[in-house]
Amino acid sequence: MFRLVSFILLTVPLFARCQSNSLKRQPGEVLIKGTLKNMTHPVPYIYIIAADGIKGDVDSVPVVNNQYSFRFKPNVPTEITLYTKSIHAPDVYDADSKYLMAFRTEPATVNIVSTNNIVNSKITGSKAHVEQTRYEAGRQPVVDLMGKYSSLYRDKKASTDTAGLQKLKNSYDSAYATSNSYTWNYLQSHPESLLRAYLLSMYTSSLKSTSDPDDIAKVESFFEEFSEAEQTGYFGNKAWKRLDAFKIPIGSIAPSFVQNDTLGKPVSLQSFRGKYVLIDFWASWCVPCRRENPYVVKAYQQFRDKNFTILSVSLDKAEDKDKWIKAINTDGLNWTHVSSLDHTDNEVAKLYRVTSIPQNFLLDPEGKIIAKNLREEALEEALKKFIN
Repeated sequence: MFRLVSFILLTVPLFARCQSNSLKRQPGEVLIKGTLKNMTHPVPYIYIIAADGIKGDVDSVPVVNNQYSFRFKPNVPTEITLYTKSIHAPDVYDADSKYLMAFRTEPATVNIVSTNNIVNSKITGSKAHVEQTRYEAGRQPVVDLMGKYSSLYRDKKASTDTAGLQKLKNSYDSAYATSNSYTWNYLQSHPESLLRAYLLSMYTSSLKSTSDPDDIAKVESFFEEFSEAEQTGYFGNKAWKRLDAFKIPIGSIAPSFVQNDTLGKPVSLQSFRGKYVLIDFWASWCVPCRRENPYVVKAYQQFRDKNFTILSVSLDKAEDKDKWIKAINTDGLNWTHVSSLDHTDNEVAKLYRVTSIPQNFLLDPEGKIIAKNLREEALEEALKKFIN
């Protein structure tokens, strides 16, 4: 199933400050109640970062009688980072010592008891945290191996034993591949995991330009099963950006193609040279595409007299040709449309490595890709930037 992908981070309200330990969680909320015991340094405030919050969002709550609490509404299971300020450097947190800890949670009432320092915390009430603990325990043996080989390599790096160094590197690479396989197998066996966006983000970081295209395709297919909230959340967004890096890059010349229009006449991309062109991949059956169309129509009406046009490529089927043409008329898409009517086997979609729709590429008059995946108002803003 093809799904809408947006590159806008979800926002949530700023953290609501509260100290009462008798608070009740509201539907959809994360409510964290914390208790500090025998802290080794003064802790007047607990500082908070939420991955699925406003980007760069950092807030704090005062500690009163060794207790603190905060609440907010994420749309997806998210990562929470709590930290205290180092007494040695009060303007920053010490990420390498006892002042910072992170965990993952779904909307739930989460109780945290920290003894001596924030790192030494017991977390209860979160199913995502329980799952995270179980996942990390299963992966720990191979993580230990990676640490072992990495340490040995560093110790031997000044050595002239190139064969020994290469052997250690190969051993590390093998352990790293095993770790990635563990993550992928976990995702496959836990398709409804509360951690799946986070884990897929981790897994995509291991993909390289030399990775098997089939491997990249299977990851994209898994991503397409995410809800829209998961896709556009912090970790879903990171995963998609990494996957998108394997697409045709901005700055390259758009590959040429010829495909038939609604009347069966061939249309060449080359014939649009000299204009700004939006190549828009969509289909009549694609709900997110249809939801996006009003933004595309608005942009077209605003810029069509400024050397701008649109060339839409449909991933409809041959038996749905009437539905394709009806959708064009219903949505008011008054520009050039082409399709091979081969559904996802459309050769132009393959040429542009399109595996999910809606997706688009903005070309300058020389045929160079200058932007892509422009959603909602982002399309209009890009056209203002490049054309005006």
